[in-house]
Amino acid sequence: VYKRQDELSNYDGFIVTHTPSFLLLYESFNKPIIIINSCRYENPFTNNINKWNMLNNKIKNMWDNKQLYIVSNNKADQNYINIGCDIQSLYIPSICLYTNEKYTGNINKLLIYNNEKIFPENNKFQKKSELNKYTWEDIYSYKGIIHIPYEISTMSIFEQYSANVPLFFPSKKYLKQLLNDNIIGMQTLYSNQCPDKLVDILSPKNFFENWVEKADYYDTENMPYIQYFDSMDDLLNKINTVDYDDISYKMKEYNKEKYNIVTDSWNKLLINI
Repeated sequence: VYKRQDELSNYDGFIVTHTPSFLLLYESFNKPIIIINSCRYENPFTNNINKWNMLNNKIKNMWDNKQLYIVSNNKADQNYINIGCDIQSLYIPSICLYTNEKYTGNINKLLIYNNEKIFPENNKFQKKSELNKYTWEDIYSYKGIIHIPYEISTMSIFEQYSANVPLFFPSKKYLKQLLNDNIIGMQTLYSNQCPDKLVDILSPKNFFENWVEKADYYDTENMPYIQYFDSMDDLLNKINTVDYDDISYKMKEYNKEKYNIVTDSWNKLLINI
């Protein structure tokens, strides 16, 4: 950044994606900075309380001075940065249309996207790890995609949802069971220590309330028509009975509305800046 100060000073502003802490590189230019807050904002200052507090103070000061604009693409990280930095970030979900592909469902199998070992052998399943090279078009050719989530928000889920792919997720009850039985794990919480104001939200005892309850795939306003299963038997029943074309059509119609809402939100933000 410092070697290219003259060049960078010509820009009207900066957009910082992963990780939000890189905003510190652009602070001295005194130009507007937009953060895309998609995952625990403090990285790489996790477990370094002094630097974490410094980052919190910088974010709050730049926010108050209207140099910084924060867009959270999921409600869990929105809540997290709001508490950590005493600000109110804007929620705009991602749509991830860059794949330029849409659902076809030409392959009469369900793609297991992760945590493959917990699934029973079934000729209606295709494990992603057994694929060689594949494209987004290949992924969207399966009848549906099954997720056992490892995070509360991932780009692949946004990509697939925007492509109108029927998605299957464990219900909250079943996910909690899988976690409690140590069958799966989630990497949502990265910190062993944190600023005092974040102790409650990072406490394992509050994990479900603060994180899973706010996950993208359980937000039926943002992602309706996801199919939830309460057990492996329930999953096997659902994949044999759901109308994949109907689900995809409903997602397609909803995604048209979502696109308009998201683009309108971005336009209003940029006009304001």
